[in-house]
Amino acid sequence: GTHYSINATRAVAPWPPGVGKGSQSAAPPSVRYWQGLANNLSATQNGYVFDTDCSGTAANIGNSSNVLLNEWCDCRVKADMIYNLDTERYAYFYTGLFFGVWALIALELCAYNVKERCQLAEHGANLGKPPPLLPAMLNTFNNKPFALLLPAFVLDSLGASIITSLVVFFVRYIVQPEYSNPQWGCKAVGGSSDWRCSSDDVVAMSVLAMLGGAFLFVPVWLWAANTLGKRNAWLAWSFTNGLTFLCYAPVGKGAVTLCVIMSFFNGAPLGGKFLADTVMADVIDYDEFLTKERAEATYTMFKGFMPKIAAIPASAIPIALLSTFGHKPPIDGILQEQDPPIRNFIRITIIYIPFIMVMGAFILKLKYPLRTSAQLEMVRNGIAVHDVQKKEALDPCTNTMYLPVDFLEEEMETVEIMNHFRGLEVIQAFINDPKKASIDL
Repeated sequence: GTHYSINATRAVAPWPPGVGKGSQSAAPPSVRYWQGLANNLSATQNGYVFDTDCSGTAANIGNSSNVLLNEWCDCRVKADMIYNLDTERYAYFYTGLFFGVWALIALELCAYNVKERCQLAEHGANLGKPPPLLPAMLNTFNNKPFALLLPAFVLDSLGASIITSLVVFFVRYIVQPEYSNPQWGCKAVGGSSDWRCSSDDVVAMSVLAMLGGAFLFVPVWLWAANTLGKRNAWLAWSFTNGLTFLCYAPVGKGAVTLCVIMSFFNGAPLGGKFLADTVMADVIDYDEFLTKERAEATYTMFKGFMPKIAAIPASAIPIALLSTFGHKPPIDGILQEQDPPIRNFIRITIIYIPFIMVMGAFILKLKYPLRTSAQLEMVRNGIAVHDVQKKEALDPCTNTMYLPVDFLEEEMETVEIMNHFRGLEVIQAFINDPKKASIDL
């Protein structure tokens, strides 16, 4: 019979309604009628069935020497792949749109309803001019607990970024749903529609399990904080956060269910992230003890800024190194089996490197100096003594008496300039010889 075909490789992707060509419900022109009689006429006339007569990889789709069948199978697989990609584009587009609108509305409501102290009638007076950004950030290093915890925050963020960037590759090339479990009908081409046969579906189920673990373990971490104390619960959370990376160690080829279960336990520490915020609140209180000023915005910004900067290479470098270890990219949308070097690289990078980083963060947190509720009470009492009585108070971190220095308004410009420099050497140089110190700078 006549050989009818579709040109799947030149498909025009569908667009949202009113944008470009097509509409939300329209398929790409080259695959719109792939189930129709015309596109399958030559195959159906010869009695071929896609699920049984088409198998293999994109480079060798047909298992028959019939050229017509090979071409038809090849075209049909490419059409399926392109159509699925279009579906995913729509899913990502509308998911991103939903969360973008949600964030916009939530932030606008927050900004409109939450007032700063200077905007409240009972406070009246303005909070004053904020300090320059760089001196404010450098001054946070005078806060011993924060200077100690900042590297720990960076290590935690590095571990989380690595697993986030490589989890898709872990499922594709370690679990390999498309190349395992034939009892479920799993195949790389023309396989079952069972979720256990698709890497994308297994990733989705693993992420849902992780979020479910985070949600269900929130009461557990709250109970731990009330029972063990804030610091001990926080340390237990940090240790568990590192230990759960090892949950993926026993997951291998075809272990789809085990991957989802281990993702649930890997998500358990996510439910206790609020413990880190409660410790950060104590750090900010200690800064007020040192400076007589509240600096929530500076600490919150700096705590989020540094780990995010560190997370950029943690996400990009492992993906960039995939090709170095021999990564085989998909062919016409069909995932390829990988050689042992790439699988070992993914295992080490997603399991053991984050484990080492997060456990390193745990070791740093053990040195956190504000250990007891009595020390936290000393901080709060010291703030009151500094503010009301203008007297020295015992510093719980150094066990010395401390009183913040009050500068006159006309001195603040000089203070802010000098705060651009760390340490006492620059200040001492200006005291000894201001002119020479200026030249040296």
